[in-house]
This record gives sequence, structure tokens and C-alpha cells, in this order.
Amino acid sequence: MWSCLVDFPEHSAHAKTHANASHTAYKTALSQATQDLLPMDPVRLAVSYSFAMFAKDVLKSPTKPYHLLQRAIEDAAAYTAAHPHEKFSSESQKEVQKLRNKLESWRNAFTSP
Repeated sequence: MWSCLVDFPEHSAHAKTHANASHTAYKTALSQATQDLLPMDPVRLAVSYSFAMFAKDVLKSPTKPYHLLQRAIEDAAAYTAAHPHEKFSSESQKEVQKLRNKLESWRNAFTSP
């Protein structure tokens, strides 16, 4: 039992190092996806979703996940409005809906008594 207590600070520091490395990787992935992929690309949408979930669950950020999803949804909406005759894959539409659903659940969680 005592060895667990002694190892905890080391484990905590190790976990923080991995969280920081993961955060950097997510920022890089989102930046690259934003630069290289269209706003309705399912991979770009999935990266935004994954980064938002990481920010919420690991970083415990109260606002970043919300803003990441909101930005992805707004970018996708602006793109579809600018390209009304373009057909989008069902996968893209499902990803956008997944982002909207998660954003709505977070809104409800924050506004519920």
C-alpha cells in the first residue's frame, strides 16, 4: 500500500506529461485538418469532435470543448450555404449531426437546474 502512495506523485507527473503531449498532438491535427480538408470533410469533423471530448474529459476545460464543436458546426454550415448545389456524403451529415447532438447535450447540462 505504501508503495502506491509513494508512486502517486510520479504517476501524476507522468499522466500530466502525456496529457500535454496529447494536447499538442490534437492542436496540430486540428490545425492540419483545417488547413487541408474542407469543413464538411468527415475526417475534419471527427478530429474536431475528438479534440472537444479530450478537452472536456482530460483537460477538464469548461469552455474549450463547446467552442471547438461550435466552430466546426459553424464552418460546416457556412460551407454548405456557400455551396448549395454540392452533395455531401451521408457520413459528413452524420458527423455534423453528432457534433450538434453533443453541443446540445452540453447546453442542456449547463442550463439545467
